[in-house]
Amino acid sequence: LLEKVELVGSHTQLRLSMNDYVLSGETSHLDKMQKILNDAQNSVSGVRSISILDLSGAQLISTSDDLATDTARIDYSDITSPTLISVFKDTSNIIRVLLVGPLLLDGKRLGTIELVVSSDPLIAITDDYTGLGSTGEVLVAQKNSLGDAIYLTPLRFSSGAALNQGVPAHNQTIPINRALDGEEMILLSEDTRDYRGQSVIAVTRFIDPLEWGLVVKQDQEEAFRPISALQSILLVIMLSTLFIVMLVVSFTAERITRPIKLLTLFAQNLQSGNFSMRTEIESKDEIGVLAHGFNTMAGDLEGLYAGLEDKVTERTRKLREASGKLEEKLDETERLNKLMVNRELKMVELKKEIERLKQQTNE
Repeated sequence: LLEKVELVGSHTQLRLSMNDYVLSGETSHLDKMQKILNDAQNSVSGVRSISILDLSGAQLISTSDDLATDTARIDYSDITSPTLISVFKDTSNIIRVLLVGPLLLDGKRLGTIELVVSSDPLIAITDDYTGLGSTGEVLVAQKNSLGDAIYLTPLRFSSGAALNQGVPAHNQTIPINRALDGEEMILLSEDTRDYRGQSVIAVTRFIDPLEWGLVVKQDQEEAFRPISALQSILLVIMLSTLFIVMLVVSFTAERITRPIKLLTLFAQNLQSGNFSMRTEIESKDEIGVLAHGFNTMAGDLEGLYAGLEDKVTERTRKLREASGKLEEKLDETERLNKLMVNRELKMVELKKEIERLKQQTNE
C-alpha cells in the first residue's frame, strides 16, 4: 500500500506543476495536476481517491470529493515518508485505508499527497482462515481515543464489527488488549477469552509503526481436539499393546510352566511308585532334556522294580517252604521231647519202685 503512495508521488510532472503552483499560485497548474491524478487513479489498482494538500494541510485538489477525509486535525508536517494513517469508513460506510506521503522536489517539501485506497488487501488477510479450522481467525485492532481496542476489520463471527465493535481496555483476559499493550506472547490459559467469551489459545503481536495489535486465535476446544484424539488413539494403542503383552506373557508363562507342572506330576507319580508313567514333553530345550532323563530313569526303575518283585516272590516262596520244613522239624522235635520226658518220668518211677522193693527186702 505504501508503494502506491511512492508511485503516485514520484510523478515528475506532478511535482513540477505543484512547484509552479506554489511559486505562482495560478490555478492552471492545479488543472494539470488534476489530470495527472485522474490518470494515476485509473492506472494504480485499488486507489479510490488521490488528494493534494498544501503545507498547511488544506486540500487543493482531489479525484473524489465523496471519499475526501477530514484532514484538518492531522499534522502532516512531520511525515517524511509514506505512512499509513488510519482505517476509516467513507460516506458509503465502506472501509477504506488512508495513506499519506510528502510531495518533494529536489528535497524541498511542496505539500502532501493523500491516498484513500481499498481495504481489500487488509481484509483479505483477516478473512483468510487457512489452517485455522472452523473457529480460528486473525484480528487487527487499534486503540480509540478512550484507550479501548477497536477492531479494524470484520470479524469471523461478527461481520459488522469493523470500526464499530471494541473491547474495554481493562479487560486483560481478551488477547487483543495484550497485543495493543505491546505484549507479544502465546496465551494458553483457560481464562483467555475472545470477543464471544469463548476460551481460546492466542498469539499476540504489536505492529509498532502503526500501533496496531495483531492476534491469531482459535477456540481451545478445536485447537486441542487433535491432542484429545491423539490421546484416545494412544490409549487404544496402549490398551491393545497391554492386551497383546498379556497374551504373550500368558502364552510364554504357560509354555514355561506347563512342562514344569508335568514334571512335578511325574515326580509325584514316581514317588508313589507309579513307574509306568512317561512324560509327553518333546521340546529340545533343557526341560526337554530333563524330561527325557526322567523317562529313562522311570524305565530303569520300572525294570528294576519288576525284577525285584520276581526275586521277592521267589524268596518268599523259598521262605515259605523253609518255614514249612522248619515247622515239621519243630513238631518232630516236640514229639521226641515229649517221648524223652515220658521216658525220664518212667525211669524215675522205676527207680523209685526199685528203691521201695529194696527197702521191703531189707525189712
